Amino acid sequence: MTDSCGRRIPYPFAVPFRLDLDPQYEECRTSQTLTPVQPTHGDPAWLATRHEDIRALLAEPRFSRAEAAGRDEARLTPSPVGTGTLGMDPPEHTRHRHFIAAALSFTPQRLEELRHGVRAHATALAEKMSARGTPADLVSDFVKPFASHVVYDLLGIPARDRPDFLFWSEAFTNTTLVPEDIQTRTAGMFEYIVRVIAAWRSQDRVCDVARLPERAMQRLPELTDQELIEHVGQLLIAGPDITSAQLSNGLYALLSRPGQVHVLRENPDLIPLAAEEILRYAPFPSHATFARYATEDVEVGGTLVRKGEAVLAALAAANRDRSVFPAPETFDIGRRDNPHLTFGFGPHHCIGAPLVRLQLCTALSVLTQRFPQLRLAVPEDDLPWRAEPLIRRVERLPVTW
Repeated sequence: MTDSCGRRIPYPFAVPFRLDLDPQYEECRTSQTLTPVQPTHGDPAWLATRHEDIRALLAEPRFSRAEAAGRDEARLTPSPVGTGTLGMDPPEHTRHRHFIAAALSFTPQRLEELRHGVRAHATALAEKMSARGTPADLVSDFVKPFASHVVYDLLGIPARDRPDFLFWSEAFTNTTLVPEDIQTRTAGMFEYIVRVIAAWRSQDRVCDVARLPERAMQRLPELTDQELIEHVGQLLIAGPDITSAQLSNGLYALLSRPGQVHVLRENPDLIPLAAEEILRYAPFPSHATFARYATEDVEVGGTLVRKGEAVLAALAAANRDRSVFPAPETFDIGRRDNPHLTFGFGPHHCIGAPLVRLQLCTALSVLTQRFPQLRLAVPEDDLPWRAEPLIRRVERLPVTW
C-alpha cells in the first residue's frame, strides 16, 4: 500500500494547532486517490479526506469495524480504540444500538421533556457565574458541569450521587492525577455502575438509582452484565467528555470572532445554524480514528482497496471540503447548507446527535442572553490548548462581560 513513489506518509501529519486543520489534508483532497499513510501504531492504511469518499466508506457494508479486533488495528494510540458499539458490525451492532436507543429514548416527545431540564441546568450555571463575577472560566464553570448533568439527567442518576460522579470522572480527563488516584476513582465509578445494573435486573422500583425507560428495560435480557457495564461506562464517561470538548471548542470559535457574537446576540433565530457551524468547523477529534477494514476488494475514492486493507476516515477534513462547503475555512454562523459529517454517517451515525444539538443550542441561547457583553478576558494567544492523540480541546476559556 504505497504511493507512486513507493512511500507511505507518516500519520498523523502534525500536532494540531487550535482548531486549524493541517494543510496536508487539502493536498490529500486534491489527489485522485485515497492517501497511503502509516499511522503511529498498527497496520498501514488508506486515508480518506473527501466528503463524498467518506460518506461512501461509512455507508459501505464491505468495510468492517469488527475486523479491526482481529488485526493490529491502524491507530494513533498504543492500545486499540475499537471498543463498544463502534467496534461492531451489524447484526451485533444493531442489537446493542437498539438497547442504547431505547435507553436514551430520543423521541421528539422525550427531547421536548429534556429541553426544560437542559435549559434549567444552563441557566443555573450562568447565574452562579454571574454571582461570582469576572473573570470566569467557561470550561470549568459552565461547560463541564453542564455536559455532565445533562447526561446524568438522561440516565436518571440521582442528584445526591452526582458530586461523586464528577469526582470519579476526573480519572478520565485530569492529566495531573497520580496512578493510584486514577485507580481509586475508576473503581468507585464502576462499582456504582455494577449496583445500577443490579437494580435494573431486579426491577427494583423502590431503589432511586439510575432509572431506565420501559423500552430499555424490556431489552435488558439481550445484553450481558459486562456489555451493560461497557455501555453505561461509555455514556457516563465519553458522553460528557466529548460534548464538553465540542462545546468548549465551539465557544472558542465564536468568542474569538466578536463580530459573530454580536450577530448571534442580535439574531437569536440563527442559533440552530450557529450550532451546526460549530459542529462543522470546531473539531474535537485531533486526527482520523476508527479504522475500517475491507472484507473484499472495494473501490472507493479512485482507489482499489484490497481485502484486509484499512481505511481511516478524516471527518474534520471532509467538513472543510470546498466542493461541498463554500469558503470552508470561514466560520460563518449564518451558513445554511451544512451537511457536515461530525456525527458520522451510515450505521455508526452518532446516536447522541439530538442531545448534543440540544445542548449546543441551549448553551448559546442562555449565554448570549444572560451575558450580552460576553468576551474573552485574555488574549487569544494566552489560551491553553491540549491536543491528545484522539481529542483536542481548549482547556480554559477565561471570559468577562
